[in-house]
Amino acid sequence: MKLIEITCVFSILFLQTLKSQDRPATVLSKDTVVNPREYSIVVKQVNAHNLKGYFASIQDSTLKVTVIPERKRFSFASPGDPYFKKIDYKSIISVKIYEKNKKSSIIFGSILAGAVAGAIIGFALGDDTGFLAATAGEKAVFGAIVGIGIGSAIGGIIALSTEKKYLINGELKNLQEMKNSFQNNK
Repeated sequence: MKLIEITCVFSILFLQTLKSQDRPATVLSKDTVVNPREYSIVVKQVNAHNLKGYFASIQDSTLKVTVIPERKRFSFASPGDPYFKKIDYKSIISVKIYEKNKKSSIIFGSILAGAVAGAIIGFALGDDTGFLAATAGEKAVFGAIVGIGIGSAIGGIIALSTEKKYLINGELKNLQEMKNSFQNNK
């Protein structure tokens, strides 16, 4: 039982180190926060489609997003260079921001931790005797397989909690709150 407790504690500590490796936002002035290609963003606008791109900055009353045009399937035209799009706060309903590769690294780390913990627990149970006996190695493999499933489920739940959604609803006060919380938390 102590082995299970120890592996649980180490897997929790491992997942916490992933969170602690975040980099702070680069602040250029008191009105601008710039994080080039670190944060993906989805902006829901009032009479427009959702805008997807990368978070660039928040200035006085505008949100600046780097938009990369999608390449059409079977098109021979060049996709073009990324460009900045300024969005006025009055046309923003909500903004969803998440770090670009954070979800995949969390899921991969938790799968790895689950596999290692399951293999250690399975190996520690030792050999069985009798008709349906399993060796310690077989139990380690089975434990790793079960640990991968459990680790991916836990990693998926944790990864879903990494994205942040801000409701702007066309109010400047809400955009300023988003800017302040983004500077303080990142």
